[in-house]
Amino acid sequence: MKEYIYILRKKLIELVGKTYSFSKSSYENTDFQMWYEEVNNIFNNYEFGNKLYEENFKNLKFRKIESGPIIPFVFQSDLEVARNILNKIIHDIDVYGEKFVKIKYKKEEEKQKINQSLVIEDYNIDAYKVLCKFENLIRSFIKFKLQHYYSEESGYNKNDWYQKGFPKEIIEKISKNKGDPNSVWYKVKLEYPIEYLEFTDYRKIIEYNNKDIFKESLKTEGNLRDLINCLEKLRVIRNKIAHCISLPFEDINILKGRVMEVSNLINNILNQ
Repeated sequence: MKEYIYILRKKLIELVGKTYSFSKSSYENTDFQMWYEEVNNIFNNYEFGNKLYEENFKNLKFRKIESGPIIPFVFQSDLEVARNILNKIIHDIDVYGEKFVKIKYKKEEEKQKINQSLVIEDYNIDAYKVLCKFENLIRSFIKFKLQHYYSEESGYNKNDWYQKGFPKEIIEKISKNKGDPNSVWYKVKLEYPIEYLEFTDYRKIIEYNNKDIFKESLKTEGNLRDLINCLEKLRVIRNKIAHCISLPFEDINILKGRVMEVSNLINNILNQ
């Protein structure tokens, strides 16, 4: 199976999975609209062996039917039909491979652009997964060190680990975001304050607590500088991923290398 077909198949499976999250929400929401656009883009760029798939999908209405007061609304069967169409395309790709899929654009350079965009998107998804695991690790590291230092056994209050361990500006920002209806965090109910941190906050917290807490763990000033430098380089790459900017392959390699470097350092500290 050619690489672009493999990536297309992977994208179709992802789109099928997303259909299950729309079953109890409105078709007017942003997530659904983005999903619908992604499916349409696939049909606009690719011609499948069975042309009825595209025709049937584009005839779907995706509207909700008002119901009684107990059940506010139920969804038309269009979503299930769409899911079945995508599943059938995946099945036919598995059976017929490249004989079933053709790129609609005939110019070679346009084919290459479509293939390249799919490859880059796949790399961005993988990069996001790597970064997500890393952020969870760095949060666990910061929380572990602060809770250990500001422990109740040492005479501190339960919440002192972040009330004393976070710089004042970060505490104020978290409080403001949680209470601001215009903030992306307003409707998010997270368990720990550390889950509200932004990527740039990690460096600030480590530097703020370096003298008393992190310096001992990091052993040397060199290790501290290495960690700070890694976080800064990862911040630049993370911003590209967060804003859906295509990552060049060298950035993927830098990301994986830096994440492994910092992860090894943190894991060694946590396992001491």
